[in-house]
Amino acid sequence: MTLRAYFAMPAQRDGVAAMLRRRLAEFPRLGLAATPPELRIDEIAADAWESAWKEHFRPFRVGRRILIVPSWETPAPEPDDIVIRLDPGMAFGSGLHPSTQLCLVALEERVRSGAAVADVGTGSGILAIAAARLGAVSVVAIDDDATAVGVAAANVAGNGVADRVTVVEGDLLSPLSSPVDLLLANLTADALAQIAAAVPSRLRPGGLIVASGIIEGALAGVADVFRRAGLRLEAPRAQEEWRALVARRP
Repeated sequence: MTLRAYFAMPAQRDGVAAMLRRRLAEFPRLGLAATPPELRIDEIAADAWESAWKEHFRPFRVGRRILIVPSWETPAPEPDDIVIRLDPGMAFGSGLHPSTQLCLVALEERVRSGAAVADVGTGSGILAIAAARLGAVSVVAIDDDATAVGVAAANVAGNGVADRVTVVEGDLLSPLSSPVDLLLANLTADALAQIAAAVPSRLRPGGLIVASGIIEGALAGVADVFRRAGLRLEAPRAQEEWRALVARRP
């Protein structure tokens, strides 16, 4: 997996590069990667960065029917495809990361027509949009970052699901005023452990949580916290070094 970031090159380039390497070295401890990522810095023309990142974001498929299409592309869907048009902007959630794809596949399998869904840490809004396109009648998309909230709202409107998806700014589960059938939480292991005790009260009886963003080494810890919260776990899902848990409120 490669993460590309584009930003103005500061005058103190070497100092910034050293700081980034120190931060990346912390990723395994924080549960964000199995090994420290490698840092590579390339310079591009100031007026070329936008088209540069778009060159790496092309239409692609996830699961059986989900087709992710950049908003500036013209899709060529199959008759049964669920098309999600997306401009991730500065928010997480292009659909390329394994943790997001694990959630999309679980959604395709689990969401039911008429379901109430919440997406915690919505980022670009990709999972909330997918839930609505797959049949959810109401979706609350939550993020604590104002930029992400703006990006998600624009993507929700662009996909024609604003009548079913409400994007709100807030911290984790706090904006949820009533239980849902399906809770999406593509976060980090630490954040999932933080919300675990409150999850059952945010789910209807028999409701599910799809919890992703878990690096392989952190899986056992998150699973233990979920069990102690009274959730019944299914077998974890895996893609590369990332894991997702599906758990049910009895």
